[in-house]
Amino acid sequence: MVFNPESVMEQLKGHVKAGFKERMGISGFKADCSLVVPVPDIRLVAREVGKDHAPAMDIRSTGIREARILAPM
Repeated sequence: MVFNPESVMEQLKGHVKAGFKERMGISGFKADCSLVVPVPDIRLVAREVGKDHAPAMDIRSTGIREARILAPM
């Protein structure tokens, strides 16, 4: 199955955890460019998407923190 960057971002947005942004802000994390998705959930999305270089580069170019973590997986 081929995934485009938009569908991958929608999958990531489906894993957003309520309340994480506030907790991360307490520890000094700047969540401006972040969806605040836990890494185990990013790994789940990575397994579904699989490995393909071209879409990974498109996903990484979104500038979203989780997308940049997901791209090399």
